[in-house]
Amino acid sequence: MNKTFYVFALLSFFLMSAQDGSPDSSFGGNGVILQEFDCENLYIRSSLELNDGTILFSASCYTSSTTHFLMQVDENGNLVSTYGENGILLLPDNFVIFNLHKQLADDSILIYGENLNINPNYDALYKISIDAEVDQSYGDDGALVITQSNLYSKKFVILDNGGVLIADYSNDETIEFVKYDSNGAIDNSFPSITTAIQINGDYDRLAQLSLSVTNEIFLGIRGLEGELHVHTIYRFNEDGTINNEYGTNGFTIVPEPVSETDPYWFSYTLLQNNEIIVSRTLYDWEGGLTETRIFKLNENGSTNSSFGNNGQVIVNSYAGTVFEQGNGKVLFHGTVSDFEGGINFTMMRFHSDGNVDNTFNFQPNFGEMGSYGPLHHSNGKIYILGSTIWYNAPPMNFIMLRYNNSPLGIDEENTGNFSVSPNPSKDIFTISQFSMLSSPKPYTIFDLKGILLIQGEFQKQNTEVDLSQYESGIYLLKVENSTFQLIKN
Repeated sequence: MNKTFYVFALLSFFLMSAQDGSPDSSFGGNGVILQEFDCENLYIRSSLELNDGTILFSASCYTSSTTHFLMQVDENGNLVSTYGENGILLLPDNFVIFNLHKQLADDSILIYGENLNINPNYDALYKISIDAEVDQSYGDDGALVITQSNLYSKKFVILDNGGVLIADYSNDETIEFVKYDSNGAIDNSFPSITTAIQINGDYDRLAQLSLSVTNEIFLGIRGLEGELHVHTIYRFNEDGTINNEYGTNGFTIVPEPVSETDPYWFSYTLLQNNEIIVSRTLYDWEGGLTETRIFKLNENGSTNSSFGNNGQVIVNSYAGTVFEQGNGKVLFHGTVSDFEGGINFTMMRFHSDGNVDNTFNFQPNFGEMGSYGPLHHSNGKIYILGSTIWYNAPPMNFIMLRYNNSPLGIDEENTGNFSVSPNPSKDIFTISQFSMLSSPKPYTIFDLKGILLIQGEFQKQNTEVDLSQYESGIYLLKVENSTFQLIKN
């Protein structure tokens, strides 16, 4: 039997035998792993998949005193015994890690947190080793301070090369972008530009900063009109100047939900094609009704009125986060809180037009949690990470749940006029087109988390794609209306 056919058939069987959204029965007990801690309250703050596929967590244990620590597990939920003390590394006094942001090529990690031993006044970005040793050469004596003035006037985003882009709002309604390199030093190759903007209502805060795959800058701003929030998204060119072709003079106002309740939670997800999925959460303080309304903005900033039902999707959820999958679908992670600290979560998947994807059947296998966070692993699985609720203690448990998820459903595999060989391959894949090329064909390659890795053009009938610098696994190649799974062994 042809080896390529055999591997593809085996992969197809695997993907179809475990329905997306179902607990991974090969993981712990029915997809659940618990790790007991002697805490009155355990809080999982952040998680990060490392370059080797293991997962690092920052967490806090509250008893009569507070202990902050890092924990490392492999993708099967086993503590990495060589890390710290049997998988757990206590942090120095006065050092708490709020967010694990990115592991760099040299295996150092950019984190955002509080380190009173280095910077006693403000939270900051730090570069640390896997063993939490702070790089004193990073930034200013080891700290790159983001929030020297007003916490709500600054936002930052980590760049692919480990640099940092900061947006800073001034009271004269201007935005200044500052870029730092991977060592925390000012990047002088980035132009120093201060751009005037228009605020809808009274300025309240910068809400979100994102960078597209083409290095354009998207910035969400929240204003106030009386007691009502107004959210605006600006689009800037790579050099920090406004893209005046976007929306109206470079900005678009996020659609307002048809409701008497003012949205109190706002987030957006920038898709690979520069469309935007916006989530706005409403809460009826009298009736206790919670819902999230999801909208899509087209690449030019206009509202996609054909998305969902009359331009919106409504989900019964307290707050939600959207992840883009490699097949153009989006996954929604939502939570419902009991306002005493307990969190229940849900997952849904939508087609690009906002219709529910019924091939994703979420099957909850755990109850209330005290802390919660989703992680989309490069192995294609969805992890839910957190802790048990404080008022059910003791004991407190770290929770790790794993769910089946196919970033590219077999029913969506469309070979069209293209073929791939060999597949699997150790490094080089040859893409062939059956008909003559009339013009160059653009292509993109993503990992299973939907992160763009390579983009280029096919200039001839047979083109080689080199994945030698990437780890073994499954990658997604898109060209025209065709999508292929590239299996790197």
